[in-house]
Amino acid sequence: MIIFLSLFFSVLYFLLIIWFSDTLNKSSDIDIDSDKIEEKLPFISVIIAAHNEERNIPTLLKNLKLQTYNKKLYEIIIIDDRSNDKTSQIIKDNLNENIKLIKIDETPIGWSNKKWALNEGIKLSKGQIIVQTDADCVPNKKWLETTVKAFSEENTGFVCGPSPLYSNNKIERIIQLENNAQDAFSAAGMMNNLTLSCTGRNMAFLKDIFIEIDGYDGIEHLKSGDDDLLLHKIKKNTNYKLKFLLKENASVYSYAPSSVNDFINQRLRFASKGLFYYSWKADFSLRLVLPLLYLTNFFISICIIKFAASSYQLWLLPWLIKSIADFYFTYNYYTKLKQQWNLFDCIILSFIHPFYVVIFGGLGPLLNVKWK
Repeated sequence: MIIFLSLFFSVLYFLLIIWFSDTLNKSSDIDIDSDKIEEKLPFISVIIAAHNEERNIPTLLKNLKLQTYNKKLYEIIIIDDRSNDKTSQIIKDNLNENIKLIKIDETPIGWSNKKWALNEGIKLSKGQIIVQTDADCVPNKKWLETTVKAFSEENTGFVCGPSPLYSNNKIERIIQLENNAQDAFSAAGMMNNLTLSCTGRNMAFLKDIFIEIDGYDGIEHLKSGDDDLLLHKIKKNTNYKLKFLLKENASVYSYAPSSVNDFINQRLRFASKGLFYYSWKADFSLRLVLPLLYLTNFFISICIIKFAASSYQLWLLPWLIKSIADFYFTYNYYTKLKQQWNLFDCIILSFIHPFYVVIFGGLGPLLNVKWK
């Protein structure tokens, strides 16, 4: 019975991923006409919430200053969220007509720290478009330019892009691969009008939309979800287009978690809102896909254990079906972003990933997850 259920879900998963892979292959790299963009460049606000980021803020500021977007047409608002290091001082040393600092000393009851910080920054922003990233990120120098171009297409209200990780060793390469696979899944979903997820370190939306949907109202208490839950609010309450920019120029890089504990805590945070998607009635596509992903990985985990105990090769068939789809899918995504794909890393992750999904997906909603 287990083998039949495993094969059933792995085949469903295979068909979904092959469909998504075909979407990535067909995605266009053609930019919108630059002359059209130059005629009506909007003023934008880059919003960053920072907590104890003295090590990362200098690099972020340096890369924001190097942006190719017209310097007179964007502001950078950094919200120091209760830092007890030199974060504020470093920002003060870099203040100019583009860079502004907001200090948060206390978060109101009922609000998550990060959402309150972002909310205060957005409230004081002047831009037509709100662009968000994190304090530990390194955006491509054409990031703002590429992101803003996407809004020139009629009725576009939300744009997000790739958020790859830097990797300096094999473990970080595995984490990078897992991160890129999530990005690829979100990208292909959005390109097929399926609202799945996005990453807060690389997203943008019209400020008028944020006001129209009452911002974080209804999700302000959750420690996570300043990105994907906001995306789902926009999808639920407006008719604006959602767009994923599968372009190297739209990338915002970040660093892999510095320790195993940081990685575990981060992934538990991501999974902590799993049950909320259903009580809150997030987009149906997400509520349909999540059980498929969980059940596929649950049964494949059992199959891997059965194979390890018996060496009976049939137990590996569901894993093989899923892995072939994953390899093809991630290869296409890496190719689109002009990154180096590694088969050996994929094989290692293919054995780890099913257990990872089952454990983190199961525990995330049940545990009190630590936040910054």
